[in-house]
Amino acid sequence: MWVVYFLFLAISGKVSGKEPRPGGVFRLKSFSDEFRQQLDPAQPGAYIFISEQIFDGLVKLDKKLNVVSGLAEYWTISHDGRIYTFYLRRGVKFHNGQECLASDVKYSFERLLDPKARSPYYQHFLNRVVGGVDFRVGRDTEVRGFRVLGKHIFQIEWTHPYVSALYLLSMPFCKILPRDLMLKQGKKFFYRPIGTGPFVFDSWIRNARLDIVGVRLKRNDHYFLKPPYINMIEFCP
Repeated sequence: MWVVYFLFLAISGKVSGKEPRPGGVFRLKSFSDEFRQQLDPAQPGAYIFISEQIFDGLVKLDKKLNVVSGLAEYWTISHDGRIYTFYLRRGVKFHNGQECLASDVKYSFERLLDPKARSPYYQHFLNRVVGGVDFRVGRDTEVRGFRVLGKHIFQIEWTHPYVSALYLLSMPFCKILPRDLMLKQGKKFFYRPIGTGPFVFDSWIRNARLDIVGVRLKRNDHYFLKPPYINMIEFCP
C-alpha cells in the first residue's frame, strides 16, 4: 500500500510539499522477489499501480474518494436509477494514436463477462447488468445492457437501481482497452500493452540472465488530462 501511496504522490508532483519539478526517473522497488508479467487489469494478479498508469477508466476516484470524470467527460442517470449514459471525451487517443471510442468501452466490459478471459471480476456485473447471464452462458453474443449509442456515447442498463455503480466503474479492473488491437493480438497484447493513461509502456527490465525482473514506463506527453511531472517510472525487485 505504501508503494502505491508514494507513487501517487510522486506522479501528482506534491512529494514533501515542495514545488513540483518536471523530469527525472521515479524508481519503485517491489516487495516481491519475483516479478509477475501480469499487466492485464482484468486479472487478480495484475500490478494495479502499474496498470493504473497505462490504462484509464470511464470514471476514477479523486484523493477524497469522490467519483470524478475519466474517459467519460460527463454522464446522466435515468430517473429510475437503472440507466447510466456516458459521454466520452472526444479526441482521446490510445498510445498508438487510435481514438478511444464507445466500441472500445463496450468490448472492455463484455470481456470481463467473457469466460475465455477468465476474469474473476465478472461476478460484479453478472446479475447486475441486463443480459449479463445470457452472455456469460452463451445464449447471447452481446451483453444487452452494454450499448453503443454513438461513437462517443456508451450506455449501461442495470437490472435494478445500483447506487454504487460509479464506484464499481472506478475499480482497477474496469479499464478501457483498444478493441481492435485486443482482437488482433489476444494475450500477446499484454506483452506491450497500450492504453490511454499518463504513462506509456516502454520496455521490460531484464537481469544479466535476460530474465524479466521489472517494467519501465515513460511519460505520455499527449495525455488528455494534466501530464505527469516525471519522465519515467521503473518498477523492479
